[in-house]
Amino acid sequence: MSLRRDAGHFLVEAMAGCAILGVTLTTAMVAGARFQHDIGVASADQHAWQLLRERYEMQRAAPFESADWAVTATRTGTYAVPGEAPWTWTVDVTDVTDGLVGGPLAGQSLVYRQAVVRVIYRGRTISLEAVRW
Repeated sequence: MSLRRDAGHFLVEAMAGCAILGVTLTTAMVAGARFQHDIGVASADQHAWQLLRERYEMQRAAPFESADWAVTATRTGTYAVPGEAPWTWTVDVTDVTDGLVGGPLAGQSLVYRQAVVRVIYRGRTISLEAVRW
């Protein structure tokens, strides 16, 4: 075997190793960026659900006679979230008539109020519903 041929094989192996290392590093960087994005989305989702639950619990805690349970136009507000466009919350209160009542009240209608609490963020909408008799 000649020294020149051995050097050529070594050079080819080194170049192949560098190519594999380059592909591996590129893949790792793309995966890392995707992971960071996914963590950001999960964090925003968790924060949005927390804000929604807070607004929902405030609605549930309000007395039936309060303005929070009045059937009026949609109430809205915003949450300031650092590094994001403002998130919007809405509360819609409506009167609901349920004619599908059974048992001793069969044939009568049940009337109650329903509040739909929503948080709108990053192009997504999540909601919870509360009712009062």
